[in-house]
Amino acid sequence: MQSAPDDDGRRLDGPDEEAPLESALVPHTDAPDELTLYPADPDGEDLTTHWITAKEGAYVSLREWR
Repeated sequence: MQSAPDDDGRRLDGPDEEAPLESALVPHTDAPDELTLYPADPDGEDLTTHWITAKEGAYVSLREWR
């Protein structure tokens, strides 16, 4: 694992390389849609602990960001 400095100059552990991600979009008619990102090939505990979900409006496409 390699380390990278955070804003305070401390070193934080991080992965040696970026893992590919998958995504799932869950549309809702009565609430904002939700997008979940998760590892493409999770194993063991990663399957239930390495994911993040955001509601529509809290994320943009990479193409729009650029």
